[in-house]
Amino acid sequence: MTDVTKILDGLNEQQREAVVAPAGPLLITAGAGSGKTTVLTRRIAWLIEASGISPHRIIAVTFTNKAAREMKSRVEGLLGRSSAPYQIATFHGFSNRFLRIHHEAAGLPRDFTILDQDDQKSFINRLIKDNQLNVRNKTPREIQSYINSKKEQQLRAAQASGDSDFRSQIMGPIYELYERECNIRGLVDFAEILLRTVEVMQRNQLVRNEMHERYHHILVDEFQDTNAIQIEWLKLFGSHLNYVTAVGDEDQSIYGWRGAVAKNMLSFGSIFPNTRLVRLEKNYRSTQTILSAANSVISRNRDRFEKNLWTDREGGDPISYYSAYDYRDESQFVARKIRALYAAGMPYSNMSILYRTHAQSNIFENTLSSYKIPFRIYGGVRFFSRMEIKNSLAYLRLMVDPDNNPAFQRIINEPPRGIGEITQRRVIECAQREDVSFMQAARMIVQDESEQMRIRKPLKDFVGLIDGMESDCSELTLSRIIAHVNVHSGLRAYYLSKDTEIDKPRVENLDELINAGENFIRTNMDDTTSNEVVSDGREAITPFLDSVTLDAGDTFDEAPDTLSLMTLHQAKGLEFPVVFLVGMDEKLLPHANSMTFGTPSQINSQIEEERRLCYVGMTRAQDQLYLTRASFRLSFGVLNSYRPSRFLNEIPIEYLQKAIFESDIEQSSSDTPALTFGSEEELENLPGKLVRHNKFGEGTVIDAKAEHSCTIIRINFEDVGEKQIVMEHASLEFVGN
Repeated sequence: MTDVTKILDGLNEQQREAVVAPAGPLLITAGAGSGKTTVLTRRIAWLIEASGISPHRIIAVTFTNKAAREMKSRVEGLLGRSSAPYQIATFHGFSNRFLRIHHEAAGLPRDFTILDQDDQKSFINRLIKDNQLNVRNKTPREIQSYINSKKEQQLRAAQASGDSDFRSQIMGPIYELYERECNIRGLVDFAEILLRTVEVMQRNQLVRNEMHERYHHILVDEFQDTNAIQIEWLKLFGSHLNYVTAVGDEDQSIYGWRGAVAKNMLSFGSIFPNTRLVRLEKNYRSTQTILSAANSVISRNRDRFEKNLWTDREGGDPISYYSAYDYRDESQFVARKIRALYAAGMPYSNMSILYRTHAQSNIFENTLSSYKIPFRIYGGVRFFSRMEIKNSLAYLRLMVDPDNNPAFQRIINEPPRGIGEITQRRVIECAQREDVSFMQAARMIVQDESEQMRIRKPLKDFVGLIDGMESDCSELTLSRIIAHVNVHSGLRAYYLSKDTEIDKPRVENLDELINAGENFIRTNMDDTTSNEVVSDGREAITPFLDSVTLDAGDTFDEAPDTLSLMTLHQAKGLEFPVVFLVGMDEKLLPHANSMTFGTPSQINSQIEEERRLCYVGMTRAQDQLYLTRASFRLSFGVLNSYRPSRFLNEIPIEYLQKAIFESDIEQSSSDTPALTFGSEEELENLPGKLVRHNKFGEGTVIDAKAEHSCTIIRINFEDVGEKQIVMEHASLEFVGN
């Protein structure tokens, strides 16, 4: 008998049950850190070594090439055979091989060409230009998203064009042209690879019989991330014998925005009757304290299998909860704690800051830089290096320096305003001939009546736009100037109108740039160590741009031992000894969009996905978890109050370390703030009183109010003007009436 000791060695009871389960439909619900990849690869090895199944008869599919390589490497290590024909690949990788073999049945040439995402977008763009199509401000990326989404719904162009919605009326005809041209040229995009495979399996009985004869066992990793067409793919390849194994965790289904269906986990049993269910609940990553808190949060979701993660790592440090006064206090707390942990021997690479949106990274980047803490933005670029931010900053640069040629070139047609390559070339030629800047050349062309109107008109509009913004902003504060530029340049509306997930965060980032401007003013006005005076207005643009340039050029994140900053979506599958989950506020986590758009049922589903995001963030932590929030955050440059996230309220208090404003947790669902300074009558008597602040000097109270367990008073100081102060945190002295 074959020795299978190595395959089963070290497995717990539930893992062993999943690995040795008899042939048939098997659903393994694998909680965070429970060893799902171990179980999946051991089951493949078990089928081959113990059950005598040929590797030729097994397909294992996952979502990334990296995951597929890892699975294949583990199987090879278990069986000691690297040359065996293991069919371990992504959905797209396997389907591509299928189409290469069955290209005739698929109606494709033998040497069909695959378009990656960039190639597909460029091809769509060329079709629009070559055919002079009226796309009504729809971008190639937006059209690309539409086409791919229709294919994922198994809708060909002829079917999609019959839809009555506005998007289909505009983009349906483009889809038809795109589909026709791809067929003529033998081009296949990523979505087409799956759709064409499904169509062949549905329509060609001979091919389907061949596949059923050849492949008996199908195994799927990360099953919670499957979309509609992948489920159809699985049915077609696996339902003849129902020897299908799926591993996943509906509690970590966080990609609903790109088509993943969390309920696929719950529906598995109805698709494949007589399914055996195995729950992997032992966690090998986190302490029991972290797991118990995470279990408490995720248990509020209704659409899930009941499971309760546990670990041999009993106890563990309490979860540290810090409720900051404002966003700066929050970032400084995190930076101080990181520096203290590093001083105690914790490498920066063992720590991570997780947040809901890309825009949240801005304040942490600034604070970490000031504390000389090396960091990197995982899976992304730093805030001031992002395309939309650089576009907005270019408008500011051109306002204060019209002769700035790089800024001119960057935004002359951003967003698109009909100034194409011919017009831009005319401007450059004029500038070189007359030895002037591009803006001066544009003005000269506008005044040249011999020039064609199709050249002059868009240039005249652009020059007028820059001149108008410069005039409109003469009396505005810096944050309002940035807001004005974002709106009147058309950037904000441009990104807002685009219907793709990649562009939605750009709007949030533009809004965060307004906050960055306000924070720059607040920081410099509060900086008593500097002799420079920074005014809040047009004169602040240049020093703000200087600080941005220096920040963007910072090289802290080049060090080998670096702290990781990332969104919760990017954190899935990773783990760190220490995790800071920041921004635990309503409108951030859960995100405002999840509570705003859709029917009550859709909103509930969206909130559940936000809760899964919170769960994913919490379960990234191995040893220590810090949860932070802020009572006040900048929004459009204005300091607004934020309520604690409802998810904080779902964590039992015994798992949280005593922290400032701990009562916020208990009051997160209440609209009535608690008074922490006297009675309402005492608050009403504060306006008009004279006070002395240890930093700002003397001033007069304008008004006072209770906000989320603290008393906010607005004071007009004689030297520095108006300030908002938290009475409980300030060193204030009443000096009379």
